[in-house]
Amino acid sequence: MSVTSKNLSVIILAAGNGTRMQSSIPKVLHKLTGKTLLNHVLTNIERVKAHEVIVVLQKEHEEQIKSTLSQDCLIAIQKNQKGTGDAVRSGLEVANQENDILVLCGDMPLLSASTLSKFLGLVSKDASAVLTSVFHDPKGYGRILRDKNNAIHKIVEESDATPKEKHIQEVNSGVMLLRSAFVRKAINEIAPENNQGEIYLTDLIEIAILQKHQFDAINCASEDEILGINNKRHLSIAEAYMRKNKTNALLDKGATIIDPARVDVRGDVSIGRDVEIDVDVIFKGNVSIGNNVKIGPFCILKDVSIADGSIIESHSSIDSADIGSNCIIGPYARIRPGVKLEEGAKIGNFVEIKKSSIGKGSKVNHLSYVGDAEVSAGVNIGAGTVTCNYDGANKHKTIIEDDVFVGSGSMLVAPVTLKRGSTIGAGSTITKDAPSQSLTLERAKQVTVDNWSRPTKEKK
Repeated sequence: MSVTSKNLSVIILAAGNGTRMQSSIPKVLHKLTGKTLLNHVLTNIERVKAHEVIVVLQKEHEEQIKSTLSQDCLIAIQKNQKGTGDAVRSGLEVANQENDILVLCGDMPLLSASTLSKFLGLVSKDASAVLTSVFHDPKGYGRILRDKNNAIHKIVEESDATPKEKHIQEVNSGVMLLRSAFVRKAINEIAPENNQGEIYLTDLIEIAILQKHQFDAINCASEDEILGINNKRHLSIAEAYMRKNKTNALLDKGATIIDPARVDVRGDVSIGRDVEIDVDVIFKGNVSIGNNVKIGPFCILKDVSIADGSIIESHSSIDSADIGSNCIIGPYARIRPGVKLEEGAKIGNFVEIKKSSIGKGSKVNHLSYVGDAEVSAGVNIGAGTVTCNYDGANKHKTIIEDDVFVGSGSMLVAPVTLKRGSTIGAGSTITKDAPSQSLTLERAKQVTVDNWSRPTKEKK
């Protein structure tokens, strides 16, 4: 890299209102694959290892955006929305006086770390530079004007371009490397001589030529990477692009994906060998999948670890859980935060588990709720069982020891312990500890009423 990272400040322009987003949310806080646009930019510059990162904001959005940042940043406030030049000038007030400046846009989340590193590595010694790309349809972007020697001599915004200039396909990405000595002087020489009355950062190029400061135009970015997110349509295009890239990465690692277009990766997914993923699966947050795992259709997995050989049947939702090896979950199961399943555990259809551990080989097969519980190994929990963990004010724990059998339709009123090997008769409401190796049941006496008739409707 021709730029020394320890002498580099990154200024991210994030003060725009984003009015075309038609939203009250600041533009850089809109999400792409589950992460804000601005945090995507911050992730992409981590490899640069800059001395400091400065985010330029407007005062109105300062606290809201600061609370979402994924890494420590300095904050600069752009007091008036007078264009990109004014935004960079605001950033320079905070930046280290000696550092060169890398300018990035907070609404450009697809610019990869590899492209950014390549750009910085191609900049001539002591020169400033702009990153460019060639667009099939350059509408909406500033055009790169080059002289007879192919050197850049101007960037013209589309609103100020002549009909001939609008046919130029090489466009400005908005990314610039600016040498400290040059930019700190030249930034104050930009005049708002354009149709918008704004201070354009791109005018630095003409100033550089007058000052005989070399300014490179380096074309090394793809059209997709420098997409600026200006409206919800752009956001959907970027989402599709990133989703495709993430899904392709899983395919490259050996995953079998039934229909890649119908898998949505909104976070970071790591996989082992021989993983199978069916249609309409959504991954959020950090997901780790072991070898020989099968994930059925219409599942949502968020911040979950799944060990080798487990099967997630269709329409299951798993959030912030640790799934052991050779477990079976679903279909239609809901695993809520704080759940740990040991090897061979089985959670069946229409079962909800919350903040509980389920021991090795234990089964909760259908139509049950287990919350705030410690379930040991070899336990069978029958259909319709509920751990009554909430008394209206506090949560209480249910402890179920090894080899317990809970009959269907049982209510376990916490705090309560079912001792090792105990059996709970179907339809019982258990309010006291159940002793080991015994049958415990609680039922009202069955009564039959003779000569009883069902009510009937009166004829009108």
